[in-house]
Amino acid sequence: MIAAGVTIDPPILQQAEQLGKDGKSVIFVAQDLQLLGLITVTDTLRPEASDTIQALQNQGLRVMLLTGDRLSVAKSIAIQVGIPHNQIIAEVLPQEKADAIAKLQQNGHCVAMVGDGINDAIALAQADVGIALKGGTDVASETAGIVLLRDRLSDVLAALTLSRMTLRTIYVNLGWAMIYNIIAIPVAAGLLLPIWKIVLTPGQAGILMAVSSITVVGNSILLRYWAR
Repeated sequence: MIAAGVTIDPPILQQAEQLGKDGKSVIFVAQDLQLLGLITVTDTLRPEASDTIQALQNQGLRVMLLTGDRLSVAKSIAIQVGIPHNQIIAEVLPQEKADAIAKLQQNGHCVAMVGDGINDAIALAQADVGIALKGGTDVASETAGIVLLRDRLSDVLAALTLSRMTLRTIYVNLGWAMIYNIIAIPVAAGLLLPIWKIVLTPGQAGILMAVSSITVVGNSILLRYWAR
């Protein structure tokens, strides 16, 4: 405005600065080089944002705020949701968001990025795990590896928990299959026949193989009931 020749009194500038500190984006409105007033715009936090971030931090995860908004606005949001100021990266362009994530990855961090806008698409692609909200843009949803269908930030916790349980189920299934094969294959081959006269017939081996498969499938189906 000043560069365009609009005169702004110091009290107005102070008011605009204070509004910025309160987390509001300030827009100056002028006509014929005369300042008419100020308009403030602010994002509304999701109701579950604070509780979700607190839960993630309780799990030992480091939560950071990555935004293109002004630093004063980002600090105001961070205070409301409990993110330390030293974990804020503000006033960055879309490519700079991706660069910030790449720097974290170079330092050995595994990064999950949650976003819903066009400006988040590059960062979602750069992150180890990109998580998009259903209510976001199509570009973000197509780029992300996980899309939260209910458009609730708290579902980030459910996605992480379900991922851990899925991985645990895979380990259990692999462990069961290895134990079965380590025991059943030598017995079927007649290893115990000379000593204890124990051997598996082809029919018995087939039944045990079916039982093993049913166990693995049944263990995997349990994830369905947890998800519900």
